[in-house]
Amino acid sequence: MQDARSPIQGAELWVPKDDQLVLRAGAYGPHTEFARVSARTRFARNEGLPGTVWAEQRALVWRDLRTHFVRAEYAAAAGIDAALGIPWYAGRELAGVITLLFTVSTDAAACIEIWNHDESVPVLRHGGGLYAHAEEFARVSPLVQFPYAVGLPGSTWSSGIPVVVDDVRASSEFVRAELAARAGLKRAIGIPIYRERKVVHVVTLLGAEVGSFVGAFELFVQGEQGLVSKVCFDDWSSPPAGKAVEAAPRAREILAREARYSRLPIISPGPAVSAEPGQPPRSSILVTLPIHDGVRVRAVACFEF
Repeated sequence: MQDARSPIQGAELWVPKDDQLVLRAGAYGPHTEFARVSARTRFARNEGLPGTVWAEQRALVWRDLRTHFVRAEYAAAAGIDAALGIPWYAGRELAGVITLLFTVSTDAAACIEIWNHDESVPVLRHGGGLYAHAEEFARVSPLVQFPYAVGLPGSTWSSGIPVVVDDVRASSEFVRAELAARAGLKRAIGIPIYRERKVVHVVTLLGAEVGSFVGAFELFVQGEQGLVSKVCFDDWSSPPAGKAVEAAPRAREILAREARYSRLPIISPGPAVSAEPGQPPRSSILVTLPIHDGVRVRAVACFEF
């Protein structure tokens, strides 16, 4: 496995080409065999997780990879237990599918959730999630729904750009604060996923106070002179940097500009980060998301896992 503390073992972007999805970019840490197999893999509609997301045009969580996950044998060898697929749109058309590869063999609590916009009723409903060391949180979450501007999912929906909650345990707006506190969760972020002008999904990530799986995060918004860093955590377990623009590594700004121009997510290996004492550093994974509302890129979110 990449690191026992990190539930994210890989990230990928699959894009349509000749009626199939092909790998545009992937980052897999030390999982070189999984990376090799993935590079030559193709998905038709309804094939594998990327192909199923393509066919159904919605985000999906697969908690059991033993049957329909095309690379199941290699996933098992890499310690990958589950996966999340997120559709990425250019206007109305699907431009790609993001997959996040997940392991439950982690020391700290971690949650990644999908919230779906229910057009019949103006609410966001739980569309599945990946949870590590947060069993009670996982059990209750499917029973919750969020109206517009309520809770982290609803606030992300209403703002139209990523929303950060510094401490979910102390937030009056975080509906599941008590459950989060018992699980050891602290900081959270919501990411809107657009199709044309509408937010169709909200992805939420919740990290532990100590050993969070999100190593760093930076949010860029459009200013008069171009992209401006609005929120920056060089260490997700620390308070946000007061001077994000000066403190932010140049690499994230370059990736943000590239993503704004291409309007496609960028996934790449990141810098080496420290591991457990006595263990060699591991390669981090960089995921850069241009938040596009069908007309313009409203923000760019950069993650380091």
